[in-house]
Amino acid sequence: MKSEELIQNLVADLEPVKPLSSVPRRLAAWTATALLSVVAGVALIGLRSDLHAVVHGEMFMLETLLIAFAAVFSAASAFVLSVPRSERQMRHKLMALAPVMFWIMYLVFEQLSGGVRSEDVIPMAAGCAGKVGIFGIVPGIVIFFMIRQAAPTDLGWSGFLASVAVLSVGCMTLQFVCPDYGALHVLLWHALPILVLGLGGIFLGKWILRW
Repeated sequence: MKSEELIQNLVADLEPVKPLSSVPRRLAAWTATALLSVVAGVALIGLRSDLHAVVHGEMFMLETLLIAFAAVFSAASAFVLSVPRSERQMRHKLMALAPVMFWIMYLVFEQLSGGVRSEDVIPMAAGCAGKVGIFGIVPGIVIFFMIRQAAPTDLGWSGFLASVAVLSVGCMTLQFVCPDYGALHVLLWHALPILVLGLGGIFLGKWILRW
């Protein structure tokens, strides 16, 4: 009798579960938030004065594409890996990191080959590195909330990839507001913070994404 009462009590507490949206739909929603954040950041700081001179350059266009790919691929991988039983798919992790790694190698090559040099590397460091994180706060809140809804099991990787996506959004904003496009400056204070600060996402994921 007690068993029957227990079963009845459990059944009485059941509530319908809302199906999780598909990865493309969640990615589209997050991407829209990221784009709005970039626009808001640019509107707040203002466009860089030399944008008209560099916007058609190969370096600017390549970097912008790589940053966009890094944000989208990392977010997509984070959404895929957040679904239980998908966390062991290493190809999603490698795909997410490929654009960032390629960008870093490209900047190293530019610096070593005597490409565009930075006039002031250190003075702007704190400002740019900080803005990488600040401009990603809103899309960061959104993506961590969306991932947590999926009940991820690999919290570290989910948090890391989500952070890479968010920091890439910050870098995308810097593309349009930071006047220093020297390879060394961009490498040290735009690109590398994605990986360095992104490592903090491992601990952030284990804390925020726990369910």
